[in-house]
Amino acid sequence: MDGDPAYGHIVVGVDGSPTSRAALRWAAREAELRRCALDVVYGWQVKGEPRPPGEWGGVAPPIEAYQQQARARTQGVVDEVLPYGARCELHVHAIHKPPGRALLSFCGTADLLVVGAKERGRLAGWLVGSTFDAALKNATCTVVVVRPPAQDAAAGDAAAEGAAAEDAAAEGAAAEGAAAEDDRVETRAARPPAEGMPAGDAPARVEGGVGRHDREEAGG
Repeated sequence: MDGDPAYGHIVVGVDGSPTSRAALRWAAREAELRRCALDVVYGWQVKGEPRPPGEWGGVAPPIEAYQQQARARTQGVVDEVLPYGARCELHVHAIHKPPGRALLSFCGTADLLVVGAKERGRLAGWLVGSTFDAALKNATCTVVVVRPPAQDAAAGDAAAEGAAAEDAAAEGAAAEGAAAEDDRVETRAARPPAEGMPAGDAPARVEGGVGRHDREEAGG
């Protein structure tokens, strides 16, 4: 009995991003401490994958080629993050499903689902339905969210603040330009009539340097 795992297996989502790598590293240590299996899951779709190399005769590569490529890429991430191997039973899965659904398909028998925190930046708030959100909302097991190291988080904050400052500056410049245009139009509209012209008459429209009224007088 002492050799049996004390816990169910751990599932971690990996897509190659820095936060997912941090999640994989944390999950591997946790699986070692718990003496349980670790399932590394990558959910992929054809539209998000690069075209597999090879000669396909002008037709789309088969799903099997995408599957092999996705699994090889996932295994490559595991080898980079854990260069000395994992001290636990580890399985790599490349699942042909959206990332969130791929992860949730393992939750029925898992004790833990581990995901990386959502990336920071201007686009982070628009990632509706992301893997992060799907895991938090729909998982039937405990979810662990792994954040990047402090220095990486600080760099992300600085980048996000810089992007926000750029957006604010652009908006301010656009507002100033619009205000200047309004002022120019208002000033032109408020210009007093020319000397000797009744206030109710409209100024002559100039075409090619000659006033319309001047042309009419010359013609008459």
